[in-house]
Amino acid sequence: MPHLPDPLPRALAPLPGEGLPGLLLRLSHRLDMSPLQVLIRAGAVKPPAASVPGQLLVTLGSRLKLFAHTTRLTADEAAALTLEPHGERFPPVTESLRIQTQHRFTWARIDPWVLSTFTRYCPKCLAGDGSVIQKRHGGPWKAEWRLAVSFICREHRTFLRHLCPTCRRPAHKFDAQAGSKLLPLMQFKELHPAQCRNPAQDQDVLDPICGARLDTPPASPRLPAASPALLHLQDRIGALLDGAGSPQTAREYFTDLRILSAIILATWPLAREFNPAPLTKAVEHHLTMHRREIDALPGERRQRTWDRPPEPAIASAALLHTADQILALDQHDRDEALRSMLRSGPDPDSGKWGRTDLHLFHASLSFRSAVMQARDRRSQNLARGPSSRLGSDSYRPEHIPQWLPDHWLQYPNGDLLAPRLRHPMQRRAAAVRLIQMVSRMGVQAAALPRHPRYLARAPSRQPTLAHRPVPQRPRDRTPGEPDQRHHLHNRLPPPPDQPGDLDAAPNALGHYLGAGHSEARHHPTRR
Repeated sequence: MPHLPDPLPRALAPLPGEGLPGLLLRLSHRLDMSPLQVLIRAGAVKPPAASVPGQLLVTLGSRLKLFAHTTRLTADEAAALTLEPHGERFPPVTESLRIQTQHRFTWARIDPWVLSTFTRYCPKCLAGDGSVIQKRHGGPWKAEWRLAVSFICREHRTFLRHLCPTCRRPAHKFDAQAGSKLLPLMQFKELHPAQCRNPAQDQDVLDPICGARLDTPPASPRLPAASPALLHLQDRIGALLDGAGSPQTAREYFTDLRILSAIILATWPLAREFNPAPLTKAVEHHLTMHRREIDALPGERRQRTWDRPPEPAIASAALLHTADQILALDQHDRDEALRSMLRSGPDPDSGKWGRTDLHLFHASLSFRSAVMQARDRRSQNLARGPSSRLGSDSYRPEHIPQWLPDHWLQYPNGDLLAPRLRHPMQRRAAAVRLIQMVSRMGVQAAALPRHPRYLARAPSRQPTLAHRPVPQRPRDRTPGEPDQRHHLHNRLPPPPDQPGDLDAAPNALGHYLGAGHSEARHHPTRR
């Protein structure tokens, strides 16, 4: 058994709801150490640590037992400091727990609905409850404030804040100068846990830290009182996070809420009628600032997505309340609202939707079907035209294999229709495109046909945006060269005369391809 280091000389019991950054701040204040020194002593990072990953907000992982031992906590107490306990009910936490691997590099992508680069806060909570220990070291920085669905303090019934009243930057804001995603300027000590740790804006001052106290509500700007409807919504969200209802119900509700929030932002002001008048300005202000941020970015980085939640709690409250109001409608009215918004919204295949398509796989069945049908109707005229339909009506989606055979994708001389078809994802996209050409499906439905036995169904692993067909731009082919989809159409084998039952389709397809049933269905994954 490896030797464990000695525990820290003093310890603090976690406060109710406290997150890891909050405990580090209070513990370092008690020990007269910097938060970075505490993390190194606790085995959470290895020296010399120039940066502390934001992934520690979500999980301690293999560091859990050592951290618990060093800080004199139980393993359950240490795990409760992270967002990992919410993973079963809040899908963005689950997404943030996944480790991405490519070649020799591994990294963790923290979902934008986990607020890893700043935090919201309640000044009254930070001021403490008046006990001796909280008078000395302050109250809790709560873990749930890092979730985009937290916008009201459930204890004090007021909107959460996110800006420091002095430097006017988000609390615990990450940037290159601050150095760490977990907390800014973690190498500095002698700061009260409730002080702002953002770098000072004025480079001429001697103190490099803002240092303003966040535990006293500023005289201005004054936040409006939370309405009963918003308080009720926050209570319902908090109950789902705390364990009310089944985990599946919670996951589906939060996913539906997230997808609908993206649709509302992308199509605003079409959903204005569902938004309370006092909160309309909050959403409009967020959208104005959002677009200014996009315009300020270099051209190649202007792919900000509608899937990112607003930073201000009031704007989040307005957005989530609007989405919740639409979800609460009866099915017919809800579906009509979705069709109305998506009919006039951005192109369903725009990259600005971010990962919204992937979230659909975790949405409730009725909501997922409604969104896909609404987007299909919207995309029929965008992704399919008279010239892109197959001439024969005897082809059906189940006749298109998931992995297109080579001779479907070649000119008579053996050259590929397009060099990019060597890439597995582009070949998959070609199959989806063929499904569109033989049916009235839009891109989304073609990528995930409704019948589970279609040969061109999506792979068992989660599909990525690369599975979607990329429209061929004029510069992708030389002038006068016909569109490759017509060449692909001409290379198709004759359709079966009597397709019959879907179970017989694989054998019929294998016969016409001159290949085995299994080859028509699957192809080994290529990297």
